[in-house]
Amino acid sequence: MNLRKRLNVEAAEIKPFGLFHGIAEFESVAIENHVYQVEVVGQPVASSEIAEIAWVNYRKPPCEVGVGLSVSRQRASFALPEGVDRLMDPSALSPQLQKLHGGGHFYKKVNQLREVLREKLTEVYRLEQYDVFMVQSVSVGLAMLSHLLHKQNISLSLANHQHYQPIDMLFPHAVAEGRENSGVQIVTHVNPYTGELNRLHHPAKGIVVDASHSFATNMHDDLIKQGSIFLAPLHKHASVAVGLTLIAVRPEEYSMLLRSELRLFERATVSETPLTMALETINTPGWQPYNVASVDAIDLWLPDGERLQSIGEPGLPFCCFKVPSFSHEQRKAVKEMNGSYFEHSGTLRLSRWMRGKHGRPVNCTGSVFEDISKLWNIR
Repeated sequence: MNLRKRLNVEAAEIKPFGLFHGIAEFESVAIENHVYQVEVVGQPVASSEIAEIAWVNYRKPPCEVGVGLSVSRQRASFALPEGVDRLMDPSALSPQLQKLHGGGHFYKKVNQLREVLREKLTEVYRLEQYDVFMVQSVSVGLAMLSHLLHKQNISLSLANHQHYQPIDMLFPHAVAEGRENSGVQIVTHVNPYTGELNRLHHPAKGIVVDASHSFATNMHDDLIKQGSIFLAPLHKHASVAVGLTLIAVRPEEYSMLLRSELRLFERATVSETPLTMALETINTPGWQPYNVASVDAIDLWLPDGERLQSIGEPGLPFCCFKVPSFSHEQRKAVKEMNGSYFEHSGTLRLSRWMRGKHGRPVNCTGSVFEDISKLWNIR
């Protein structure tokens, strides 16, 4: 906006405030607004062109600052109310916590940290085609999406393959016929117990992807090219921070209403620690954003005459084997190797971690052979 022309003031400082979504009040069309906090020199006086615009507080939740949203898509502007730095009433914090965190400034700081992190994650992980949101965990994110889809009379159910156990317990495998549209399914991109790759077909509309074991790996390109909406924890292969999960949504494939409500849910995630931890990690000199470890297919004979053959997709940062019988000593040893034995599926997973840049896989098959030799005393 030309401040001098419209408000008769000069800009002293301009800082990003946030991204807001909404519906134009009288046109019923979606609008997206990038909002900036501006320090001005002079007394604002509206020109005749904007003096009579009607402003509304769009979806103002309790304890949050209302942002004035214009009634027109062509002139999508925001009026920030007085005291905009107080994003929540300081009395929302106890007196002790107000002293510790500076009252309402705590919420302002958290929102600013989140916006900075969002920009960095979008750039580093090449998510420019997505709207990016952050929540506490994959389970929480899926619960949010389930709620929002349910409001549109759409149920979120599990695709017909194996899923991560906590997710499997939260969602149904099928929806009763005739009750709701069961067209949106949760697809586990890479099975954490078997390494099976459930391929995505573009456009991957009608599915929500659990990308826990493909995001920030050598499968990353497939995910961001084919995905429509996916969730990825930032403590696994990205190794950014504990307590943060990314939700990425293609804006052209999901409604403005759903994305606006996701943003409201996101604002309820007010913990400062994981955001600070994530930014410290990303800003560390020499930080590498991807786990570029790659393991080839393995097929060998053990000393007892049994065949050990990898299952799942080659090129992942881990390798899985069907091992129905695994001794107590082997289970103890595999933990020291950063591996896992899953009793419910009778599978062994040997994981590899190699930090690197996008598109530069590092073959770690040799070190997996070394672990196998130790587990089965192969000389």
